[in-house]
Amino acid sequence: MQPIEPISFTGKLSLQDCLDIHRYHSRIVLRPSVRVLMVLVSILIATIVISAGISSHFELISFVVLGFCAYCSFGWFLLGRRNVRRRYKHDVARFGETTVTFTEDTVSSSDSRISIRMPWSQMASIIITPRGLLFLVPPHQTWFWLPQRLFEGNSEKEAILELATQHEIPLRWMK
Repeated sequence: MQPIEPISFTGKLSLQDCLDIHRYHSRIVLRPSVRVLMVLVSILIATIVISAGISSHFELISFVVLGFCAYCSFGWFLLGRRNVRRRYKHDVARFGETTVTFTEDTVSSSDSRISIRMPWSQMASIIITPRGLLFLVPPHQTWFWLPQRLFEGNSEKEAILELATQHEIPLRWMK
């Protein structure tokens, strides 16, 4: 097998990229089955509290419990997205230009603040989504994101995934 040329990307993250990172990373950390279980338990508790409130009367704690149930059902997700937007708008300089380079043996990323180079074996997994590739290091920390727009009109995505497969990096597909 002949050595491949290094594959390199340089660019800045957009707000949509940050929201995508948040979405897919939160789906890795908290699996959909756990989310469904949280919603079902919250609905059950809310039903019990509402039934008890209707049959007798509502107390202040009833409203606190209902608010907590609403937050556990979907509020934490909306609040997380709002926090990502706020962080991006208030600290745009933090999301400066980054360069990511893939070679046969290493993966590296560098920006104005830090440069990291590590062997493929140190990578936890690659999440393949319709919006891009999310690279994770152990245990489930986000390292970097390559949006789908970087792969339009070239075959570099396939080359990266082939390198990952050669180095036995787990690949996970998400919708």
